[in-house]
Amino acid sequence: MIVDGYALYNPENVADDHDSRDALTLRPAVAGAADDPAHATTFKSTRLQRRRSVTGTPERLRVERLAQTVGLIHVEPFSHREMFDRFPKQEFEPNEVIPCERVLCVIERGWVQIRHSRDKYPVRSLTIGALFGEMPEMGQTMLVTEAVAGSSGVTVTTMNPVQVWQWIAPDPHWLLKVIGARLYELEADLHRIQCHDNESRVAALLLKLAGHEGVIEGVTQKRLGEMLGIHREIVATAVRELRNCGAIETSRGKITILDTAALRAMSDLDRLPRRSRRGVG
Repeated sequence: MIVDGYALYNPENVADDHDSRDALTLRPAVAGAADDPAHATTFKSTRLQRRRSVTGTPERLRVERLAQTVGLIHVEPFSHREMFDRFPKQEFEPNEVIPCERVLCVIERGWVQIRHSRDKYPVRSLTIGALFGEMPEMGQTMLVTEAVAGSSGVTVTTMNPVQVWQWIAPDPHWLLKVIGARLYELEADLHRIQCHDNESRVAALLLKLAGHEGVIEGVTQKRLGEMLGIHREIVATAVRELRNCGAIETSRGKITILDTAALRAMSDLDRLPRRSRRGVG
């Protein structure tokens, strides 16, 4: 999945005058300051932070994407008690980091906070029955996050790859359904990110949220942006275009689908090559 702001960044939609202003404001105020190693280091660090704040996906968007990936599988520990009792248990004190490399953990007691491993901002909380860990065989990844024991500590059942297969072998169907559905969503998202423009992605999301009723209520443009990993301003532009062409109608806190066929056609429009849009070739 594309996370942490960088792959989601689309220079066609995000880049603007901020970059040029940023470059100007970060020039040394004193002549020759860039030649001073101390000043140069500070200048470089400041510029990197400023440019990342302009071009990187905001923290809330990174949180949204990470929360959709880490710790999605949930089981009822008591229904697997006979099997889980065979596997090791580990207890962790409050705020203690839980090792997840090549281990799958199931929460038996307490809760776990998933947070960004470098910047330490919270991503989501997991409760009893949640699975987390770094195990590609199970389609589980922590990406750029880490697991931390909650305020009352936590007890987890840990499984290595062999133990995981022992656990799921008697009845693998439920896991295949979960992972299969998730794989479908990821492939569809990846295709839209790579091949569709933002208006098409917004149209596809509106169709999904509206369902058969054709009405979406209580979902803000900010929330739509978080679901897609794009800025609210980009969503606002796409919604305005869809409204102007008569595909949707918007009112306070409500979006109504007026032309489902047109919206579906827009959602399937592949992005044209850049040179073709410029009228070349």
